[in-house]
Amino acid sequence: MSTNKANNNNNHDISAIRFDLPQISLHGLAIGNPDGKTILCLHGWLDNAASFLPLFEQLQQSQSMLLSRCRFIAIDWPGHGLSDHRGGDAHYHFVDYVDDLYQLLHHLKLQKITLLGHSMGGMVSTLFAGTFAEKVEQLLLIESVGLITETDEPGKLLRQGIESRAKQSQKNKTLHKDIDSAVKARMNVSDLDYDSAQKIVSRATVDVDGGVRWRSDPRLRTVSLMRFALPQAQHIVSQISAPVTLIKGDKGFAMIDQGLTFFGKKMRNLNTITFAGGHHVHMQQAQQLSQLLEKILG
Repeated sequence: MSTNKANNNNNHDISAIRFDLPQISLHGLAIGNPDGKTILCLHGWLDNAASFLPLFEQLQQSQSMLLSRCRFIAIDWPGHGLSDHRGGDAHYHFVDYVDDLYQLLHHLKLQKITLLGHSMGGMVSTLFAGTFAEKVEQLLLIESVGLITETDEPGKLLRQGIESRAKQSQKNKTLHKDIDSAVKARMNVSDLDYDSAQKIVSRATVDVDGGVRWRSDPRLRTVSLMRFALPQAQHIVSQISAPVTLIKGDKGFAMIDQGLTFFGKKMRNLNTITFAGGHHVHMQQAQQLSQLLEKILG
């Protein structure tokens, strides 16, 4: 593990961080007491650690007492942000993110962890908490409930996945003329405002001749070959022993309410809280989120 910050003794600094795992290096951002309780922040698909910057900045500006008691770490998943891409002969199987998380906890020498996951990061957290229940102290989910499950046509999904790999390998990486056009392109396919999109896009792009390109691995956009069937996913969720807090936006994804229908009763200790906002409600309501965390973690 390595860190980079102006003052190693100031818990209010937001620092760059890197974890060199056996097979891959993960980059991220951190704030708080290095000796405190670790809160691992896990972003959604095609986002990166910067999606937690509004929360970190709010904790910093308010001089939250959490920063003296906790260490908040937001990682870039493999293929996202500044983290390594998977090897040329690999793909981004969803369950492999659970292995990445397991390796990271081993690297940090942590017996138990509190997970704060948004969207895909929440689903990885859920799958981890149902598989390694003894390792999760609290599960905090943002716009994420349960797992995306298999349809009744698994062969069709397998075919779509394989064909999508072939198509993706033939595509050229999208080039934008500048960071502003990349930010606006991201805004067109999300609920992000300009400032939030700029935070994510600045970490997700690299300057090249003629403009900027996305850093993210193009293979992230291919279709999954397989998913858990609903009964399998429900069984995994039922194994979660940690208390679960779901934070959802009142204008968030419709699939969150659908997820509650299929998975809500399988979670033994679930508390649902609604904030005003969309799918990236943690960026839109950073102050409310920080206040909630102070109650939950304080």
